[in-house]
Amino acid sequence: MKWEHVFDRVTMKIDRKYANVWLEDLPDLSLECSVTKVSELLGEKIKVGSEEFSARDSSLVDAASLLRPKRLAKNFPLKSSGSRISRVFLRQDLINLWNACGLGKSIYLYLIAVFARHFGVPVQYIGNTGDLLREKIDDDLVACNYVENTGATLRKKFDYKLVARKYAAMLLFMNSGTLDSLKLFYPLDPDYEHLRGLPMKHAIFYAHQRGDLVLCCELRRNFMLMKPRNLLIIDEHNALWQKFGSDTNTWLPFFKFYAEPVAHATWECKFVIATSQIHEFKLPSGYRNSKGYIEQLSKEEFKIWQALDDYPETFRDN
Repeated sequence: MKWEHVFDRVTMKIDRKYANVWLEDLPDLSLECSVTKVSELLGEKIKVGSEEFSARDSSLVDAASLLRPKRLAKNFPLKSSGSRISRVFLRQDLINLWNACGLGKSIYLYLIAVFARHFGVPVQYIGNTGDLLREKIDDDLVACNYVENTGATLRKKFDYKLVARKYAAMLLFMNSGTLDSLKLFYPLDPDYEHLRGLPMKHAIFYAHQRGDLVLCCELRRNFMLMKPRNLLIIDEHNALWQKFGSDTNTWLPFFKFYAEPVAHATWECKFVIATSQIHEFKLPSGYRNSKGYIEQLSKEEFKIWQALDDYPETFRDN
């Protein structure tokens, strides 16, 4: 059935009767993002203070790889066709997670991000955390003004401007349907006082154009305060520890936030985080009941999947 038809339009919840059905024609966020032009969202001319930018040739392709989960498994009950994901299995387990805003793994987080975007819920979705950590620059290059602004010391060299562009492009794309209704931008950092009261979409675009990671921190804080609710979704969360090590005090502020996101929690923001069961995600006292693991396929679910013509051959052989 068409995926948009499973929701109660008033409560946004999914009736349990839709468990174990195949959802059709879901968007491929990564592909859609790669062909989205900034001018389609913001117009061809954007003015920020005394500066004017042309968006005629700007795209959001920077975020495309960020929106494709690393573990959108080939053997998972999911089928892609062109620019759409033409079939994905809706499990009772996921309905419970969506209705309760709980924890999940890659396909669950992806669907929750799609659902949130569909309903215009302000959302930050990092589908592939490792993608933020992959890009390196030569040691003799200056990463950006991030080090100057924070006094941090770079132990490893990444292209932080590219990290900022990826993050800002993600914000523009994932919230493209509600950009005009987002609250105005209000920074805490005095360096961005000249942007106070700017439409949020223009502040995001400015961060994208400048590759400003400090400004991205300010944008993240603003998003987490958006009412009545907003979502912050992080997949492959353990990639941060794999890259930076266990001493989170040495991490740069933009990344350190994700080590202890609940320490920065707001009433409005709901976190949905997926990490490896092998990597123990530490939660403060009072949040212990927020952690959970995906249930194994039930016998009923497995039979439905196994009956498909394209049930993975590797499973049949083993």
